[in-house]
Amino acid sequence: MLKVPSASHAPSLSVLLGARCPSRVCLPPPAAAAAAAAAATQPSPAADAPRYELVVRQQPTRGRMCGFSIVKDRRIIDPPLVLQLVARDRDRTRVHGADFGANTLCHISLWSADRSVECGTVVNPRFKSHMRSKQHRAADSSVARSNKHCQTIIGSTMLPPQTLADLDGTPGNFFVFHDLSIRVQGFYTLKCELLELDSSGPFPRFRSLHTIFTSPIHMFPPKFFPGMLESTPLSKCFAKQGMPIHIRRDYACLQSERDIAIPAVSHTNVVHDSAYIIR
Repeated sequence: MLKVPSASHAPSLSVLLGARCPSRVCLPPPAAAAAAAAAATQPSPAADAPRYELVVRQQPTRGRMCGFSIVKDRRIIDPPLVLQLVARDRDRTRVHGADFGANTLCHISLWSADRSVECGTVVNPRFKSHMRSKQHRAADSSVARSNKHCQTIIGSTMLPPQTLADLDGTPGNFFVFHDLSIRVQGFYTLKCELLELDSSGPFPRFRSLHTIFTSPIHMFPPKFFPGMLESTPLSKCFAKQGMPIHIRRDYACLQSERDIAIPAVSHTNVVHDSAYIIR
């Protein structure tokens, strides 16, 4: 026979609640809840860290294609590409004196003018003629097979930042790509990607921080190349600081140097030209 417990032996309400709600899941006191809410609203250290960006300070506009000749024939794009590395806070305000570290690099790749197709490699037109002339030699065929595709852009495509003085004397961090050449004619653009070497994992890897594109660059064939432009003030400023940038000296500067170095002579055997003077 089932025995119904009396009211004096029935468990109390506090005992039932304690069994259903253990102490480890009880609500925190008001002070702890307020502290947790304040910690959740505070920004994390990663959010407060400055964001690195690339700014195009000098835009290449044209150049002469360097082709596929075995002889070193470098035709530098003009003017050389110059990027500046800047840091900004959460409010997009520029941060001066930011420490970029030694693991920051900038990589350059070649893309089409509409930025839709990467043009990093091109078929070497000398490949077929080399294969026809050397097809009876297996060793030469293997060498030629490895040279079927070659890089479209030549030069230093990955550089660390350099600390240089700007035109106004303010120090800054710049990427100066002074030796870039393109093999084929056409319109191209340069993809500039800011990378940071991340060594936190088991294997080092590059992490992309920022990416920008330049304006289209017109690469001319040798017959229609209009010539190099006058060196920009930024190129002259960096060249004075030791950067290996080719500086074009115009006719006026060249003539003044000759007038200072060479004394006055007779003008009977002087041939005048718009670009140079032969004495």
